Amino acid sequence: MKVMFLDESGDRNLSVIDPQYPLFVLGGVIMEQDYAEGQLTEAVNEFKREMFGSTDIILHTADITRNRKGVEGYGIVTLPR
Repeated sequence: MKVMFLDESGDRNLSVIDPQYPLFVLGGVIMEQDYAEGQLTEAVNEFKREMFGSTDIILHTADITRNRKGVEGYGIVTLPR
């Protein structure tokens, strides 16, 4: 069986468009469920253990780029402001 993972970014409100962030993106991936629950989960958990010492952290771009919710002090991503 296949599984699909979707994620969105941006503002989905089309009646009032934010000039500072005037976009909406929807992305996704389809894969075999066995792969997602096996190899992929193992690889992501290994990455989390190596980087953060735990698998409890959620890899969320907004938190990583803003250094919050468990990724503080790792200096993973630095974006110009």
